Amino acid sequence: MVASVPSLLRKVARYRPRILTLVGKVVWDALERGIKDMGVPVPKRTGKAACKVQYDIQPFKVVHPSRDGHEVFETLFFVVPSSSARVVAFQVRNRILYSLTKLIPICAALDERQN
Repeated sequence: MVASVPSLLRKVARYRPRILTLVGKVVWDALERGIKDMGVPVPKRTGKAACKVQYDIQPFKVVHPSRDGHEVFETLFFVVPSSSARVVAFQVRNRILYSLTKLIPICAALDERQN
């Protein structure tokens, strides 16, 4: 998974999503490791956050150069609970509701900031 990080970041730079949603903490951990391997500084987690990845916006973003015709100037990374049945902390319905209740206000704030 870590080896595919440069390819993923090239796609992020090309398609410029406002938010890239990663399903599961393992995916974020691999992305974070790959970013660090590329020599990009990633903010260190402190306190409770140092122990585990939070299901939320992560402390990392890709900033895009401004170009004509592009509305998106940064991509944020959002981690949601895994859809795997092995994840017992959240039931499927709760995973979806949790993710949406976190993500909708973030999207609204991004829309306001862009306008």
